[in-house]
Amino acid sequence: MVATTHLAVGAAVGLWGGRLAGWIVNPESDLTRVIIQAGTALVLAAGSHVILDAVPHNDEIYKIYGRIPLLAVELPIIFTIIFSIAYLRNLNPIIIFFGLVGAAWSDVFSTFGLATFLHENFHSIHRVEMVGSIIVQLSIAIASLIFLF
Repeated sequence: MVATTHLAVGAAVGLWGGRLAGWIVNPESDLTRVIIQAGTALVLAAGSHVILDAVPHNDEIYKIYGRIPLLAVELPIIFTIIFSIAYLRNLNPIIIFFGLVGAAWSDVFSTFGLATFLHENFHSIHRVEMVGSIIVQLSIAIASLIFLF
């Protein structure tokens, strides 16, 4: 999956999972609540990464245009959108941040040659047509961003 999809889903899953954890645990300390919510966001977003990578997809666009040039365009756009929504909706940026970290850590490690067991063994070996795959991935990202509202 492209970074935009992982990050949008990670932010949404992290936010909603963190909120749920905050409601369930409901500690008296605000700091404890944020720590529990951030940890939950991190774990659930990491899980979303594994699930998304298990879905047959095509991310050959990175090989065609280069990973660094595409990420240089992709990351500022998705971060701006996510944090703008967080600002406008008064969402906790710490929880969103940990959702983003959870969603990205596996690919970051793989990029530097530190592939993880989960990432390598759950990544789909099936490739689908690139244009259709990108359309589906962007649709998933947009749907996830809507859930931030």
